[in-house]
Amino acid sequence: MIYKIKPDGTGYDSVMNFNGSNGRLPLYGSLYYDGSFLYGMTPYGGTGTTCGAWGCGVVFKVKPDGTGSMVLHNFLGAPDGGAPWGSLISDGTFLYGMVYNDGTSPNQYGNVFKIKPDGTGYDTLINFNGFNGGHPAGSLTLAGGLLYGMTSAGGAGNGNIFKIKTDGTGFDTLSNFNKGANNGATPYGSLIVIGGCLYGTTSGGGAGTFGEVFKFCGIATGIEPIAQEMDRVNVYPNPNNGTFTVENHSGSKQLLQVFDLNGKLVLSQILESVKTIIGSMDLPQGVYDACVSSDMGRTNQRLVVIR
Repeated sequence: MIYKIKPDGTGYDSVMNFNGSNGRLPLYGSLYYDGSFLYGMTPYGGTGTTCGAWGCGVVFKVKPDGTGSMVLHNFLGAPDGGAPWGSLISDGTFLYGMVYNDGTSPNQYGNVFKIKPDGTGYDTLINFNGFNGGHPAGSLTLAGGLLYGMTSAGGAGNGNIFKIKTDGTGFDTLSNFNKGANNGATPYGSLIVIGGCLYGTTSGGGAGTFGEVFKFCGIATGIEPIAQEMDRVNVYPNPNNGTFTVENHSGSKQLLQVFDLNGKLVLSQILESVKTIIGSMDLPQGVYDACVSSDMGRTNQRLVVIR
């Protein structure tokens, strides 16, 4: 089921119950909110039967009050894949995600797909075949118009980091995991972008053989384990009505920039204190990117405005 609860612990309520036909066992991913609907995926359920009696999974949406629930796509196995483990992301036009199994390859290595929020426009961007990776278990990350992600298997070893354009062209393997002392193996999570670098975790490999936290800053520099925690910036509440607070714990002056999903700058402000309250902004309801940067790097956070 999907539930909601207030931050003080009150108001607990069921938003949507899964019954098999609309999805089953949403174990792995999170919900994505665009200001109107919650979007998600389940690894089982739906009308697809080629993955077994439990189904191949679905893409769904529902309003926060529980109304408007709809199955946007039923995964059928080959050729569109099945068993999505991660979450959906959006560029404002399409939702993007990955499935762990099936697709067109004989060994069912999964794929990357896109779909519109109304359920139309489903398209497979790339099918994994083992050589280019296999079994993606996390979510995609969108940065600079490119999708970045990881696979938990395949490549030249035990999974890889890849990038691909939103139209399905330009696929490239950025790095392969191989269980080495300075290289992890079998990533099940997702990537985040800070200061032009990709950060993630692996479930195995590394110097201790139990996985590692890594950063990837380009093909030349490769993967480097993180030696210390990165400074973080927090933006809240999120969603908000155009008024929000930015917490800056880095100890340095930083620049806040807010962009709409077309890349247009709608706000620019210097952050000089630990907490900065951004006054009511005349922004339409929707999704924005809040970018906080300094000479120490950059962090991005998705901002949702509700009117």
